[in-house]
Amino acid sequence: MTYGDRLDYEFHEGTLLELMRVTREEIRIFPLVDLSCKRYEHLDRLLDFIVSQGWSAEEIKVPYEFQKGANQMLRVQRVNL
Repeated sequence: MTYGDRLDYEFHEGTLLELMRVTREEIRIFPLVDLSCKRYEHLDRLLDFIVSQGWSAEEIKVPYEFQKGANQMLRVQRVNL
């Protein structure tokens, strides 16, 4: 999500589809902020997309900060293992 201002929503959706295709159980995405330290503007839309594909998604606070405001990770899990 760091390059959210350079890579459009369709790129991120396609990347998630590919990650879900090749991942057995879980995907972790970090950071969830862009280069200006703001939450990725399409994150809620991506969360809805993830759920529509039969996966669960949750934002989890991490005990470190990669950059200002970058202390959240997205954990995406396959619902039916």
